[in-house]
Amino acid sequence: MLLDVKVGQALWITFGTPLLMRQFDAPDLNAALQRILLKREASHPQMRTGQLNRSNLGGWRSEPDLLSWPEPEIATLKGMIHEAVSQMMQLAAAGAQVQIRADFNLVAWANINRRGSYNVSHNHPGNHWSGVYYVSTGQPDAGRPLNGIIEFQDPRPAGAAAPIPGFDFGHRQTIEPKPGLMLVFPSWHVHMVHPFFGDGERISIAFNLALHEFELLPAATPAPEPAKVRA
Repeated sequence: MLLDVKVGQALWITFGTPLLMRQFDAPDLNAALQRILLKREASHPQMRTGQLNRSNLGGWRSEPDLLSWPEPEIATLKGMIHEAVSQMMQLAAAGAQVQIRADFNLVAWANINRRGSYNVSHNHPGNHWSGVYYVSTGQPDAGRPLNGIIEFQDPRPAGAAAPIPGFDFGHRQTIEPKPGLMLVFPSWHVHMVHPFFGDGERISIAFNLALHEFELLPAATPAPEPAKVRA
């Protein structure tokens, strides 16, 4: 990103990392998704993550086939993910200056965290964009400032070697989950989830997108075909 300072001088913002935040107003959808996921958890107790080699420590995690489930609410969520990812690609590529034609594979899975469950630092190798949608955040205990919060680490590891006062080099970005919040970010962006302490369930749906074809078209080009999504 180039920021104009004055004539003959400019400030470049180099190696920025995009992170899209979309807040959906969908209480009825979230309530339905919560019922669907708790029912699925009850019928598949073997997916509790103490036995799985994944980023989850504690809690329950579904198979990554969520977008193929038959409930209509899943189809609605799939459309929301597609909309947010398409917006992220558009903004990250060049905003309104281009149009995008893309073909990609999209998979998603559910996470249910209860008291003490969390996710260690990780990223999503083999994909291009990843994200999470929050269905429910439970009732967190008071007095725990990082309770269930998602944290993104500075992707410039050398930045922590010599922090500069007033700048965010080497710092971490935290985001408080809220029902209806969707985040989209590059799959290589390392992140973690702090332990959840509270009543109820912290329910989220994570997703990965792997591009097969990607083409940038001039903005004046007739609108491209809708993106082909494989789930």
